[in-house]
Amino acid sequence: MDLSAEREKILLNIQDDVLKGSICLQDWTTFQLENAYIAFCAGADLACILMCQAAIESYMRDDEGLKNRSFYDLIEQCSYDAKTKIKLHKLREYRNKWVHINEQKECNIQIDHIELEKMALFAYRLTLEVFHYYPFV
Repeated sequence: MDLSAEREKILLNIQDDVLKGSICLQDWTTFQLENAYIAFCAGADLACILMCQAAIESYMRDDEGLKNRSFYDLIEQCSYDAKTKIKLHKLREYRNKWVHINEQKECNIQIDHIELEKMALFAYRLTLEVFHYYPFV
């Protein structure tokens, strides 16, 4: 089995574990989630993390009706429980480490590919958990 197929099997197992019914997403959010999936299968873990965060943010803006807010504010003002908010902040902080690089620091970034893969899996699982936080009855 090639690496892409192995990675896809990991995501399918996460889906089987998390998905308990159907969800309805905007086309843009669906596109973002699909790109997170493709990125992970291709080994682009950082791209997966960024797309998961973007998908969560667009979903929360629509689902929670919280417009024009930062991701931090969305997390703080959403109706999710404290445990989910902690996970969302973990994702936000990790993503910020890559997106908001302090220009005064030396550009001596150490890339830990194992950590990136773990965070990509965490981000993908969290995305599905957020999408299924309020399951359809």
